[in-house]
Amino acid sequence: MNIFQNRMKAKHAGNQFEALFERACQRQGLGILRIADGCRRLTQKKLIPVKQPCDWILAWNNKMALIDTKTLGYGNFTASHVNHNQVDKMAVMSQFGVIGGFITWFRDKNKLSFFSVDQLHNLEPESSLKPEDGIDLGQIEDPQIKKIFEE
Repeated sequence: MNIFQNRMKAKHAGNQFEALFERACQRQGLGILRIADGCRRLTQKKLIPVKQPCDWILAWNNKMALIDTKTLGYGNFTASHVNHNQVDKMAVMSQFGVIGGFITWFRDKNKLSFFSVDQLHNLEPESSLKPEDGIDLGQIEDPQIKKIFEE
């Protein structure tokens, strides 16, 4: 399989995960808002992509969470998977009581884990996080998203 095919497969898995994630949140009675990536105009004909601070805003029981979703085919969650600009922005909001972090689907293990902004902020460049290092949210078929608000 070439690089292009690998990227397309990963993109498809990511899109599938986001759709399943959104439906799971709705089924569990969470407020959910998708934050689409945007762009900024440089000139009349030139736009550049702009990454948002998170993929999702979730709300439940008078609490709010800024969530980025990731999917991994195999292996652990490494520092290379982290957009530090996102983590920095989530960290600022966490000072005001907002939960922030990444929900990662480890496809090879069919495990969902939540890694908090504190874990991500302290992740060393050569280190990685295993699914059990985060909050266990179960499997993709029946994820327990509300656990991030209860911990």
